[in-house]
Amino acid sequence: MKKDEIFSKLHIRGDYKNRLERIMEKKGFSMDVRNLLLSMFYKMEIAYEDYKTVKQGERTKKEVLEEMISIIEKDCKTIELVNVSKPKKEVEKERQKINKAIDGKVISYPNELDLIYELYDLRSDRYKVSSQYLIFTNTLDTLLNKGRTLDSSEIIRDFDGWSWGTSTVEEEDVYLNLTYQNIRLLMRN
Repeated sequence: MKKDEIFSKLHIRGDYKNRLERIMEKKGFSMDVRNLLLSMFYKMEIAYEDYKTVKQGERTKKEVLEEMISIIEKDCKTIELVNVSKPKKEVEKERQKINKAIDGKVISYPNELDLIYELYDLRSDRYKVSSQYLIFTNTLDTLLNKGRTLDSSEIIRDFDGWSWGTSTVEEEDVYLNLTYQNIRLLMRN
């Protein structure tokens, strides 16, 4: 590895961490949220090489990290961590009560996978299907946006630094992800 390559990797690592620290300080996130965000970024950075090997033609590590920092900086206003003993149905009801686009609020279990999914789901650049396809608009909007969120969160869901595997997700999510991946292939990403 060349000297410039080593320093460029250190620069990316230090740069995103410093920027993230400034954003977290400005937003007043709790220490638990800060630690979870840093852990999530660490996992994204570590898993990227395996991710890139399997997902040929994907974005660079810097682009992936920059996108997440942008989501946290521009779209996210607050992050609320819920107790792990709280039933998933109750958490889903709380999530449905908020308008993510307006409130910018993330409700997450205290684990990196749930947090990355919720942050990607919060992003402002969402797919919007034209109203000329009236009968399919809601279904396609949901399919494309949830599929994109699942695809983006795949970096820490399926790549753990040791192996590539698929964790068990709800059956509906599996079909959404499969359909989204097929659409990407048909449309050439």
